[in-house]
Amino acid sequence: MDKVALATLGCKVNQYETELIREQLEKSGFNPVSFGEKAGLYIINTCSVTEKAAQKSIELIKKARNRSSLLVVTGCYAEAEKEKLREMFPWIDLVVGNKEKSNIG
Repeated sequence: MDKVALATLGCKVNQYETELIREQLEKSGFNPVSFGEKAGLYIINTCSVTEKAAQKSIELIKKARNRSSLLVVTGCYAEAEKEKLREMFPWIDLVVGNKEKSNIG
């Protein structure tokens, strides 16, 4: 069973959406683990409401760098700064906007 690590920043909506993604992935055979553990898939649900939240999003992306894993970044920061993220972190496998977030699981 593949391991997935999820991290959420921001509002209750982000928390709810991350929980839905986790449930969908579990049904597909993924085993959720804490974000600090090694996983085959990392998903970060970002926030950009404050500068502090945006900075935390960047820190989590850096922390998730692992050449043998897939990294998906979604949420408000990902939507607002998609091109910036791709330039700063070319190892991100997928940047998903808020409208497509429900398709991750």
